Amino acid sequence: MRMRTRRVAGLALALAVLAALPLSAAASRPANRESAADAAGVRTIATVALDTWFDGSFRVKVEDVLLVGVLPSLTVEARVAREDIEGWHGWQFGVGPVVNLTPNLYLVALYALGLDSDAVFSHELDASLNHETATTAVSLGVKADWFPSSGYFYVLPSLGGKFHPIPTLGLFGKVFVAIDRDGQVCGSFWGEADWSVTPVIALRAGGTMGTSGEFGWSAIAGVNVALTPKVLLKYTFKYLAEPPDSLPGSPVRNGIENGLVLDVRF
Repeated sequence: MRMRTRRVAGLALALAVLAALPLSAAASRPANRESAADAAGVRTIATVALDTWFDGSFRVKVEDVLLVGVLPSLTVEARVAREDIEGWHGWQFGVGPVVNLTPNLYLVALYALGLDSDAVFSHELDASLNHETATTAVSLGVKADWFPSSGYFYVLPSLGGKFHPIPTLGLFGKVFVAIDRDGQVCGSFWGEADWSVTPVIALRAGGTMGTSGEFGWSAIAGVNVALTPKVLLKYTFKYLAEPPDSLPGSPVRNGIENGLVLDVRF
């Protein structure tokens, strides 16, 4: 259980990166990191997050995603991530394609190998089918992790979307359901709204709620700043009162999270 909860904690970081949506009506469509890669040629998204819980413990999560367009319909994604808590750390290395099936439909697939300071390996598969238009985005995804040394695995289906009722307002929501080897099931919801105050500044607010045996929630506030047309900086503050792992049996913990995302297109 200890190995499982430490490794799976990186889910929160992955979600933070997936939330790197356009910051204002100046963006031509609500693209996420994958769909914008083909237009950018090369794109890198660096994320750093610090969780500090009220019991005095902490967690540092660092991730960098590199997206390189190799063909008009094909982008290659490479990802490296590290997670640190007291007395333990883990690495994850991933690679996979982003395939444009039509101008508005694309497929993302990623395989990642994990290795932690206890010499424990893990394997992760992450895939999603995404449809986007000028005002909406919908994503159907599934993620699975397997730990050969213990035989433990879990599957995490998800369904999410974003739409703009007016050009300056974006509404985002995503539902997750986790099913593990023992047949235990838990679920969560993540929702956010963003408001473009100016063409370069957008404010965000939202939260999460869910259960893994205990009910948990978080409150989210943040700001997006377009430093240049190709450089986006995001800051997020979270009040945490939720299971940090979003898996069955994960205990609720209270604390705060500070996160930064730097999104650069070349």
